[in-house]
Amino acid sequence: MAIDELTWSVESERQIVRLLTRYCRLLDAGDMHALVPEIFSVDAIADYQGTIKTGRDEIEAYLQQYVPGYRLTSHLLSNVWIATCDENRAEVTSMLTAWHWWDQEDVDAGRKTNFTQVVQNTDTMELTSEGWRIKKRHTQGVGSLSALADAILPPALNAKATAQA
Repeated sequence: MAIDELTWSVESERQIVRLLTRYCRLLDAGDMHALVPEIFSVDAIADYQGTIKTGRDEIEAYLQQYVPGYRLTSHLLSNVWIATCDENRAEVTSMLTAWHWWDQEDVDAGRKTNFTQVVQNTDTMELTSEGWRIKKRHTQGVGSLSALADAILPPALNAKATAQA
């Protein structure tokens, strides 16, 4: 691989990881109006666990419906795997842990989340005139952290966490 190809490849992968990170930050800001054009291609198709949305307008409307219900969210990106990346297309898989607190006044730093979900995103990305964008997204739920915590925490810690909720 020539140095120019290597430089382009490294820069493309860096831009893709930044795009996924930006997705998380915009979700946490609740800014779906900015999120969709910055992250998705004009003709994107998003499969949210069987709910299919086509185009930026449908994707934004789908995501926007969740914003009013949450006071705070924290979307954590991990396990980014860029399987292939060429001049205009990339195949990417990543994990996302999404922590949600309902729109309540009593949210504090020690409060247990109301809803936590772990999902795997499988994306086909394309290089557009706007930069890298998600062309096709498939989201698959992996599990609920609350159910996982019930299964793995020692009973005394689980009872303490439940009592604090």
